[in-house]
Formats: sequence, C-alpha cells, structure tokens
Amino acid sequence: MDMHLDSAGAPAPARSETRLALPMPRTDGPRTLSELAAELERLEAHENPDLTLPAKELRMCPETGDILVPEFGRAAMTDWSRRQVANLVGLKWDRWFEGADSATRATEMNARFARADDRVKLRTRRVIDSDTGPTTELRALVSPGYVPVSDAELAWGIADALERHDPEATLIRHAATDRSLSFVVKVGRAFVPGRTETEVGECWGSLFVMNSGVGYCSVRILSYLVRLLCKNGMTAPLKDPVLLRSAHRGNVQSKIAKGVTESLPRLAEDLHVAYRRLAASLAVRVGSAGEAIADFLRLAKLPLKLAPRIVEAYQAEPNPSAFGIAQAVTRAAQSLSPEERFLLERAAGQYLSNLN
Repeated sequence: MDMHLDSAGAPAPARSETRLALPMPRTDGPRTLSELAAELERLEAHENPDLTLPAKELRMCPETGDILVPEFGRAAMTDWSRRQVANLVGLKWDRWFEGADSATRATEMNARFARADDRVKLRTRRVIDSDTGPTTELRALVSPGYVPVSDAELAWGIADALERHDPEATLIRHAATDRSLSFVVKVGRAFVPGRTETEVGECWGSLFVMNSGVGYCSVRILSYLVRLLCKNGMTAPLKDPVLLRSAHRGNVQSKIAKGVTESLPRLAEDLHVAYRRLAASLAVRVGSAGEAIADFLRLAKLPLKLAPRIVEAYQAEPNPSAFGIAQAVTRAAQSLSPEERFLLERAAGQYLSNLN
C-alpha cells in the first residue's frame, strides 16, 4: 500500500474508548541500532499470532466500540486500524458517525460486517492497561497474503550489515506510530565542508529506514543526509536514493537481508555525490521565497496548506537559494508526524536532485 499525506489541519479521528498503554521506542536522544533492535524484540513479544478469517465474523461491542475478535476477545482499535475497518465496510468514520453513540455505531457496523465478502488477516497484540489489566489492541486488517516484516529483525539485519563500516551504528532518530516504524542511522564519518560549503556545514551520511507491519507502506531503505548544525535531514538529493524497497509479500525477510548487503558498496559514493549536490544548491538563486515554496509543494503534489509552516521556517533561516528552500522544508518537517516528515524530506531531496 502506498503512502499518503493527510491534509494539514484535518481533525484527528476519534480515539477508542479503551485506554491502552504499551511502551514504544523512545525518541529522546541517539542510541545504537542494536539497542533499538533489542527494544523492538521486547515489544514484538506482545504480538499475538495473526488470525485470518471471513470479515463477516467480526462484530463491534455496543458498550465500548471495540472489535470482538474470535480467539482474542475484545480488541481496541488504533486510529490506523479504525480507518482500515471503515474502508472495509465502505464508510468515512467521522463523517458517518458524527454525534452517534456507541450502540448506534455498533448496530450499523455489525450490519455491514454481516454483508462483507472479504477474508482478512487480523494483526493484534497484548497490551497492558493500567486500569483494567491485560487487553488486546487491533493493529491492522490486511489481506490474507500480507507477509509482515519484523521491525526487530530488520534493525538487527541492518546493524549486522553495517558492522564493518560503523560498529557503533549510532542512531540519529527513531519513531514508532500506529502506522510505521522509522529510524535514521549514521554511516561513517561526517562530511566536513570546504571554503564554499560553510553555509551547509558538516553533514552525516546516513540510512533512512521505514517499515510498517500494518499495511501502511512497503519496507524501504534510502540514502540520507543529516545537517549537524540543526539536525535537519533529507533523503539524499540523487536521482535514485532508494537502496531497497520491498512489498510485504513472499519471502520478504531474506530479500531484505540480501538487498541491504548488496546495496552498501554503492552507499559511500552516493553519499559523496549527494553532499556535493547539496552544497551546489547554494549557488542556485531563487526570487520570492513564498512563490518558490508554493511551486515546490505543487510539483511535489503536497498540500498547499503546508506553505505557511514552511515560510515560517524559511524566515527563521532565510537564504534565497534552492538550498534555503530545501532547508526550510526540512526544518518545517520536524514538527510533523514521522510519516508526513518522510514525505517532505523525500520531496526536498527530489527538489535538489532535479536542479541538474
């Protein structure tokens, strides 16, 4: 399933009545990739076996609005799985159920479940609730042929592949949501600027990794640059920064392990080219920053509602160049969700790669 970007300012979906509490990987400072992998293993130990069944066997609990899952009982929906449930039965959740109580929602949903013809794979996990004790979270409804990729195994595989290049594999950032896991890991030493690159400053060559075990996006690994001065990052400004991309089908885990190992030899040269291109973008002057930012969003097919946020970021560090526009975009991206941030950072890299 391809990614999409919610419109800026759109109201968040109503949350499930069940309050869940499962520790997710922290985002409070750099750690090693192996430490992240170990924490992900601990989280994945809470996962239940996947369950494939006819969608017509699903029911919604009228008292709580949770989904009644055969074998596991009552399961609270995440925002993402609620969207998948709504798509399954053909409705827009907030629009359809605005002002409706839980009993009314359950009556409508159960009638629609009973008419569903699809078979679905349910991905759930055990969650510790501080008030009610153990319960279950419905993470996703995916197709029966969907093959999840373990976040922990993915992180361990990359850590092993990087061991010769960077034994510590320093983690620059990571984030987990109900849709995806993403992280950025440093590779090698920083690029030190020459006399004409002082405004760019030192940059870390890195890998950006994203995975989703819930059907949000494919597995992807891209070459990536992080500017040390402000920790802004972007997908490397190359025609093809993608080192690996794989759908969740077939023997995907072995394909990823092989792909990571085979892609590393090209990484060093790619990152050198990317840094030179980033520095060269300082010489590409732009006129009105506001117009350049609007053009950037239109070409990237991103919502124009993001323009004020990016203009504000530009004003904090004005630079009338293509570099300045990309810098503003990546600065603004830091305040967005991890999924939205990736789309803006990917667009910034594409913007600079198209300059020459």
